[in-house]
Amino acid sequence: MFFNRNYRLVFLGALVSELGALLYSFSVGFYILQISHNNAFLQGLYLSLCGAALLVFTPVGGVLGDRFNKAKIMYVCDYLKGGMILLATLLMLLFREPDAHIVILFTLGILGNVISGIFTPAAGALIPHIVEPEKLQQA
Repeated sequence: MFFNRNYRLVFLGALVSELGALLYSFSVGFYILQISHNNAFLQGLYLSLCGAALLVFTPVGGVLGDRFNKAKIMYVCDYLKGGMILLATLLMLLFREPDAHIVILFTLGILGNVISGIFTPAAGALIPHIVEPEKLQQA
């Protein structure tokens, strides 16, 4: 499968994108725990809301992936996620209070998982278009 250049690019791009989103969400959960003085409820709420956003928007991403250009959806989602990271950094530098950080991180975490919910089905639906039919099961 990795001899197919297009498959390799899509696979590695999706892997890096989703791994980055997962690590970001995981580390933000611990940061929320730290700035909230070990308030496990807030950490759990953050992870639950992010997971719910992903769960709800993955089917939406499937519909969008069926109707629109899958590669463009992936590009737009990656650019939006990158912009969100920059926005989070700027907002957290402007607003130094821990409560403001929690609101910023909750908002951007949920939006990030909405974007991931749209990205993931588009990446998966792109595979049949770039892999030969006899190798589709392996992909």
